[in-house]
Amino acid sequence: MALTSNLGPTQGPILLGKNYEFWSLRMRSFLQAQECWEPVDLGYVEPDPAALAAMTNAQRIAQATLRTKENKAKFWIQNSVDDSIFSKITGAGTSKQAWDILKTSYQGNDRVKTVKLQSLWTQFETLKMTESETVDQFMTRVMGIVNQIRLIGETITDQRIVEKILRSLPRKFEMVVTAILESKDLSSFSTDELIGSLVTHETRLHLTDESISNAFKTQFSFSKGRGRGRNRGYQGRGSNQNNSHSTGGNSQQYQNPKFQGHRNPPQNQHQNFQPQRGRGRRSNDKSNIQCFYCKKYGHYESECRKKQADQLSGRAHVSNHMGDTSRGMFLSCHKTEQQPKDLWLLDSGCNNHMTGNKELLSCLDSSISSDITLGNDHLVKVQGK
Repeated sequence: MALTSNLGPTQGPILLGKNYEFWSLRMRSFLQAQECWEPVDLGYVEPDPAALAAMTNAQRIAQATLRTKENKAKFWIQNSVDDSIFSKITGAGTSKQAWDILKTSYQGNDRVKTVKLQSLWTQFETLKMTESETVDQFMTRVMGIVNQIRLIGETITDQRIVEKILRSLPRKFEMVVTAILESKDLSSFSTDELIGSLVTHETRLHLTDESISNAFKTQFSFSKGRGRGRNRGYQGRGSNQNNSHSTGGNSQQYQNPKFQGHRNPPQNQHQNFQPQRGRGRRSNDKSNIQCFYCKKYGHYESECRKKQADQLSGRAHVSNHMGDTSRGMFLSCHKTEQQPKDLWLLDSGCNNHMTGNKELLSCLDSSISSDITLGNDHLVKVQGK
């Protein structure tokens, strides 16, 4: 930052090398404010003694004024560069020579300018605003590239900048982009107007998102507070409508949801069960749970490994009917096709198997007969054992 005093600024912007584009723009404004930009722009030539002697009094005054501007410009340029750069302009006789040396060193000749312009135009055309980026952040990137293009000497219009920005916006700005394209003349629509419209739309989007977020928070707060009570029982949150408590006698009765859906829960569970506080975590003790499928304790039917294995292997099970002498066998038919005569119907869950060919049997007792129910509910008479 330039130092200042009551007599005015004592130092201009400092050139560090990489900041030449911005330094040259600020330095030009600085020299114009000091009224000494003319010799830097047009150059200064010191007249020889003969020409100076031939000048009129007014011409000599004008020449002295121009010389003063030249000395001031050269002074400001030399004191506005870093010490590592100062050595490049020590041999410059005039302010214009010093300015041109710095311009060539950091901006390059026409070939270097062409290469830099191609790189900057590529960056400009590939600009895209990300979803997490704000309008201000995106516009800072855009205008940074635009200013570098202009400093090199290339002309870029506001219309081209506006069109590029509209093409680079994400989907959440689709509505405002459509409105601008339909209602505005892009040839007279400035970049500042576009930025104002985008910032307004972005603010409305943030307000909408905050309203939705607050609505979900309120709903979650109500759902957390709903159903809080002292007698939560086994299910935790909310009142347990299936639990009944009698205080008139010595007996207490609870319907434990742990045994809902099971026919014969152990008798001692109704006596030993106590309502529990907590958040409804189910107990892992399944020692008293009986599976309906394999009749074993320690798991539910939905967790029965034997049932899962039988379903995968296509095994059938015999249906035992109490008080009925007929036996049922369930078979699943996946495909109907002609079978050979020596086919056996096997069931790993049965002690006996069937075949339709008597010649395959070495010993047959024809006095035994029974009825077998197949998987398609057909009743088949079986004779012999």
